[in-house]
Amino acid sequence: MNHTDMNDDRYFKVRPNLDKIRTNCLLLAEEGRYSLIHHLRNEYGIFSLGTVKSNRLRGYQTLLLCDKTLAKKGRGASQQLVCNQNKLAVVKWSDNEVITLASSYVDSHPK
Repeated sequence: MNHTDMNDDRYFKVRPNLDKIRTNCLLLAEEGRYSLIHHLRNEYGIFSLGTVKSNRLRGYQTLLLCDKTLAKKGRGASQQLVCNQNKLAVVKWSDNEVITLASSYVDSHPK
């Protein structure tokens, strides 16, 4: 779409900002959310945490217990993996359903 004609573009005032944000967000499209957590910490010093889908964690799928195995252990069962190189922690636990959390801020074993 050609955004040069102000009459056709409702967002002509904010279009430059929208295009810049879109371009910056597309830089991490191939890497996914896991890489965004790592990127925010390394590039900007922003610590973050959030739930993620287990299949989005490259290399962690083989190290983490599968959802069925963790659910069989019962509510409150958990497993944690920490990558000291990337400074990331991944915690998977069973509640009403199995939850996976990735964090560059904290892990499940505070010191």
